[in-house]
Amino acid sequence: MRFYSLLITDPATGNALRKWESHPGGVYDAQAPNIIFDIPIAGDGSPTGGQSIIIEGISLDDLVKSQDFTGRQFQLKAGMAQGLPLANPLQQGVIAQGTIFQSFGHWEGTEMSLAFVCYPDDYTLSTPGNFVISWQKGQQLSEALQQTYSTVFPKVPIDIHISPTLVTQNTEIGFHPNRTGLAQWVHQVTSAMGHPVTVIYQNGKINIADDTYTPPPMQINFTDLVGQPTWLDVNVLQVKFVMRGDITILSWMQMPQGMTSQPGFVTTLQASQASRLKYESTFQDNFLVAEMRHLGNFRSPEGSAWVTIINGVPRDPVNGQ
Repeated sequence: MRFYSLLITDPATGNALRKWESHPGGVYDAQAPNIIFDIPIAGDGSPTGGQSIIIEGISLDDLVKSQDFTGRQFQLKAGMAQGLPLANPLQQGVIAQGTIFQSFGHWEGTEMSLAFVCYPDDYTLSTPGNFVISWQKGQQLSEALQQTYSTVFPKVPIDIHISPTLVTQNTEIGFHPNRTGLAQWVHQVTSAMGHPVTVIYQNGKINIADDTYTPPPMQINFTDLVGQPTWLDVNVLQVKFVMRGDITILSWMQMPQGMTSQPGFVTTLQASQASRLKYESTFQDNFLVAEMRHLGNFRSPEGSAWVTIINGVPRDPVNGQ
């Protein structure tokens, strides 16, 4: 059973203004409105553009007040709820959170819908933020970044995992209007120092890490996959999952080794060994999550209409490369 919950709040007061969900009170609502979304996610230094969310089957009151949602905060949770044999409610989570940049109402025939264009935060070139970095001589970069991001986002958790050897020999002071500019500068400077740093603002949390970061791997089950992994480029792997809200960029993942130990599994004879390709992944090593994209259409009967697509980079868990 598919699950979603979209909450709209007032950024000034934090009060909830509107909520659409598939399981109010934990019980499936057969009349829940349809939701369609496209949520691309990448590091701050590699902007992917806006995120789109469409709510179909809204009330007339929501349609009339469609412009009132502009500038509001949103939080979108998605995943699977209990109901199907392979559904795992523990994989639910926040897949997008930020600001509604634009809001549109649509009314065609008997169909009414709302369309949102969203961004993780509301800082742009026209409305810049106070992204001032003061990296003093002999200071670790982690300390400078902690100060910078905690000043701009005082209520946002910050998790930093970068090498202590990233220390500047000259004081570096700079101003950037948004997260993209700062993240690109940090990546450029640290790449020259041998440990490129990635900054990602995802799901209401700022994660900062370099190539020395080796988090505990998350084991993937074969039944989580939708189709086989695909190589997109040299050392760039694409994996499609049933909708996941528990995976973030910079996560380290372990691909499944097969289904031979699964309850009810039936082995085949040697003459039909080709069938083992159906229950073993073509890639069985570790990889680091570099980019993500959540694609959802709640009412669509297609299995591929409720998925999380990940681009990963194979990584050595010992050397971090």
